[in-house]
Amino acid sequence: RKRAEDAQSVPISISAFNQDDLDRLNIKTLEDLKYVAPSVYIAPTAFRQDTLNVTIRGQRNFDAPSGGGNPGLGFDTATAVYKDGVYYARAVGMTGSLFDLDSVDVLKGPQGTLVGRNSSGGAILYNSREPDRVFGGYVNLTTGDYGRAGFQGAINVPLTDTLAVRLALNLDK
Repeated sequence: RKRAEDAQSVPISISAFNQDDLDRLNIKTLEDLKYVAPSVYIAPTAFRQDTLNVTIRGQRNFDAPSGGGNPGLGFDTATAVYKDGVYYARAVGMTGSLFDLDSVDVLKGPQGTLVGRNSSGGAILYNSREPDRVFGGYVNLTTGDYGRAGFQGAINVPLTDTLAVRLALNLDK
């Protein structure tokens, strides 16, 4: 249902994470959810590295009618993925970083139309952090061996009492 509810009273299996949980568990991409959410397997397909094969409870993307291994490129996927309430109709381009998020929810099992599109495997919902009326932000810098460098930051700027802007940026090398 599209409203806030206590996870203990919802009649389905849910794994819910906020940004602090994602940082503590070192979850950087959707693919990393397979390490913290039981019965979830997410990996790039052999067909394209920017296309994820999302499997929840054994429900995976459909194969091509010819058996050529077309995972989710021509058909709706078994697991629905939503970013800020917008449904990703294809699993292409979901390999980016997860940062500056409000929440990530993994709903297991068949989902009806209350979440959005019905899906046999489940749904992954992730929501960006909303701007608020307090000026602030953060910066995280990362360095490492072999030229590894990273920058992650966000700034929140209130413009009026009812309008605010939040800008977030993530760079990895």
